[in-house]
Amino acid sequence: MKKEDILKKAQEENADEMERFFEDKSMIWAFTIMALCLIAFTIVKREMGQNTFDFTATIAAGASVMNFYRYTKLRNGKTLFAGIITGVGAVLCLIFFITSH
Repeated sequence: MKKEDILKKAQEENADEMERFFEDKSMIWAFTIMALCLIAFTIVKREMGQNTFDFTATIAAGASVMNFYRYTKLRNGKTLFAGIITGVGAVLCLIFFITSH
């Protein structure tokens, strides 16, 4: 393999890595903004005396998926534990939401 070919291949791999980094970063920002909006809507609904389990289930489900995905990539026990806890919370909130109507 020529020196130029090796350099070109290395540059392509760095570009792919950079793209993945920014995709991951953008997803984190998107999730953060959605969670903040849902928290704000939850506060408003709570003040109006309305049930808020739907928004809570949405936030918990998103957090659970995020943590399970991180666990599959990092094999970190903390993320597995967080995924399980938030997943159970999401299911419980969904049950409470359905049964309260």
